[in-house]
Amino acid sequence: MIVAGVMSGTSADGINVALVRIAEAPANARNAPGVSFRLLGHAESPYPKPVRREVLRLMNATSARVADLARLNFFLGDLYAEAVLRAQKKFHVAADLVGCHGQTLFHQGIPEAYLGRKLSATWQTGEGAVIAASGGVVADGPLYERMLASAHSIWLKATPEEHMNRVMVQGDLRPMASNRSAMADLKGKIVLVKTTPGGASTTAREDGFRDGLKAKYPAIEILDERYGMASVAQSLTVMENMLTAHPDLDGIFCSNESGTSGAAQGCQSRSSQCATSEAGRGSRGSSPEA
Repeated sequence: MIVAGVMSGTSADGINVALVRIAEAPANARNAPGVSFRLLGHAESPYPKPVRREVLRLMNATSARVADLARLNFFLGDLYAEAVLRAQKKFHVAADLVGCHGQTLFHQGIPEAYLGRKLSATWQTGEGAVIAASGGVVADGPLYERMLASAHSIWLKATPEEHMNRVMVQGDLRPMASNRSAMADLKGKIVLVKTTPGGASTTAREDGFRDGLKAKYPAIEILDERYGMASVAQSLTVMENMLTAHPDLDGIFCSNESGTSGAAQGCQSRSSQCATSEAGRGSRGSSPEA
C-alpha cells in the first residue's frame, strides 16, 4: 500500500507531501511487528502569498465570518488535493490512501470554561471530501451524499467507457479493484411496472426513481413504462408483454408489492435473468435501488 501523508504546519508556509510504501515484513528492532516503511518521495508546495495571509488572519482573529471559514475549508481541500496529485506525478506512483492533518486554525491545550463545561479544543481545516474525490471516482455512498450537499458537480459529456478510461489513465484503479463488473454497473436497460395513474404515493416513488437514476446512473436507459393497476395478474401480463417487446432487459423497477410479485412471476415464466427492484417506502428524490 502507498500512503500520501499531507501536512501543513502553524507557520502556514505551505504543504508537505510524503509518499510512503507500507508493506508486510519480518519483525525487527527498527520496524513495527510485521510492517515495513519505505519513503518513496517528498514534495513541498508553498502557499501562495494571499493564501498564507488569509490563513494567518483567520488563525489570529478574535472573530471571523463563518462564510470565510467555510470557503477556506474547501479552498484548502483543493490545494491539498492538488499537492498530492503533483507529488504522485513527480514520483510516478498512485496513492491508495491519503492522510491529511489539515491546517491548524485554533489550538487550546489548557481547558477553559465554555457553556458550563471546561474544555480543551483544537481545530484543523481542509475538506476531506474534496481531497478524497480529486482525480478519481467516488464509490463511497456517504461521501458522495456529503459532496452533493456541499459542492457542485460538473458532468462532462462522455460515454461510460471514456470516463472509466480517463480515471484509469490518471492511475486510479479503485473502481475496478473489488468489482470486475464495474463497467456493467454504469449502464443497462430497464423497464418500470407502475401502479395506478394518479396514485400520489406510488407516483412519487416512480418520479423519485427516475430522478435518482438520471442523477447517478445516466447511462441506464428506461425502455418502457406500463401500469400494473395494483394487480398481480395485470402486472404479470404487463411484464410478459414488455419482455416480448424488450427481450434484452437488465432490470425491472416496480413501485408496489403487487407489481413486484407479478413482474417476478413474469420473469420466471420466461426464465428471465432480470433483476427486480421494489420501491418499498421510497419517496420522490430517493435513490434508485439495485
